Amino acid sequence: MAPYVALYRKFRPLIFNDVVGQEQITKILKHQIQNNQIGHAYLFCGGRGTGKTSTAKIFSRAVNCLSPVDGEPCNECSVCKGILSSSVTDIMEIDAASNNGVDNIRSIKENVIYAPTVAKYKVYIIDEVHMLSGSAFNALLKTLEEPPENVIFILATTEPHKIPITILSRCQRFEFKRISKPNIVKRLSFICGENQIAFQENALSVIAQAADGALRDAISLLDKIISSGVTEITEHSVRTLLGIEESSTTSAMLQAILSSRLSDALSIISSVTDSGKDIKYFIWEIVNFARDVLIYQVTKDDSLINNYASLEAIQQMQNADSKKLERIISDLSELENQIKASSFPNILLESSVIRLMADLNAPVKTYPQAAPVASAPISQPSQPTPVPAERKAPPPPPPSSESWKEVIQHLKTTGKMSLYATLAGTTANVTDTGVTIYFKQAFGKNMIERSENMKTLRESILSICGKDLTVKCVVESTEEKSSLDELENTLLNSGIHVNID
Repeated sequence: MAPYVALYRKFRPLIFNDVVGQEQITKILKHQIQNNQIGHAYLFCGGRGTGKTSTAKIFSRAVNCLSPVDGEPCNECSVCKGILSSSVTDIMEIDAASNNGVDNIRSIKENVIYAPTVAKYKVYIIDEVHMLSGSAFNALLKTLEEPPENVIFILATTEPHKIPITILSRCQRFEFKRISKPNIVKRLSFICGENQIAFQENALSVIAQAADGALRDAISLLDKIISSGVTEITEHSVRTLLGIEESSTTSAMLQAILSSRLSDALSIISSVTDSGKDIKYFIWEIVNFARDVLIYQVTKDDSLINNYASLEAIQQMQNADSKKLERIISDLSELENQIKASSFPNILLESSVIRLMADLNAPVKTYPQAAPVASAPISQPSQPTPVPAERKAPPPPPPSSESWKEVIQHLKTTGKMSLYATLAGTTANVTDTGVTIYFKQAFGKNMIERSENMKTLRESILSICGKDLTVKCVVESTEEKSSLDELENTLLNSGIHVNID
């Protein structure tokens, strides 16, 4: 029985025309080979899975092929077959991540002086070249500057900004762009056809979306799904196996945020967490869905949206507030970066959604415009008009326990949802000089005692009671379990910061 070969290796491109989505690069490389204008050093940079290493291997065969066709390797001559089987030692692929020392580069410098044994050119493919040490780059510099005429260096990297400018200036640089979603779907369709696997178009679109522009990642995901034993690749099977939420869940979450239905949003987050889904990817899907709604709202062009399978849901939300959509995209995109280092991603998402809803519903402050000043005509002096005595406003009623209920309601109506949720279950003793709030747990007390939250609370008390009362927070039960204390301390120190201003 033949050993199993991963799909991304089995379907690796063998000629330039098979490289997906990089036509602008392969066209130049073929032209150089046809016109014998081959450079001595190339830099292939771009995201992962975009074809850098595959293009480098094709190029190494094309420049050495005995019977090239329009700049393409024939893959049939002895040299091409030898390179494909890795039996030709003139083509060397080096992983700079594990061979990043100066001694590794010195060995290259010692070997480049020798002529190729079989091929016309010696080709050194250095992958992840940005991982080389400073001294290794210095050792490589002289060789790149004055290489033997029968040596070609191809450097590949995902992070070109980490490469010294002295190295960059000696290379022909090619930028590999992210593979478009239609191109990924087309390639996945071809692979499924070759393997006689039935599939739904929407299912391949979900895989392409999850790959985020990396064709190799998309093929690896397809390999995982096929190896699970499914008889047909459906959208549901893809989402289940990859741990991706249904599009209906994503649209429901976005609608809950736009409509300020906090309980619905928290329920959806709880459901996603309980099902073991990736919170970071769920946030990305919300952002991507909000982007599609905004794009369709402006252009009415469904070819520009990513979630084509959810076009009907997107059309139903086209009247959503564009300013809110922009704020959702901005805040959740920032949250996606923060959540990588969080030990409690679901709690961070919950607190961020509460804050986001409060901000989206905060009243817009308006300032009255000053009335234009008209020039008064000059008149004869007259007797002074008597000024009526100023009436004093009646004093506000003394604070009472009912005032506390009004304070909590005021927090809700002014969009301070986090404070409202924290104080809704509390009781308070209100006097002429201060308010004493009784909490069942120390977590709520500690949250309210934060300076920014205390400031907001006292402003609401001043608005309702007409006095700037002192606020004291008390926990009703002093006999709390140590496990609860430990949980609260973990939450408070996990980086979650609730600021309601």
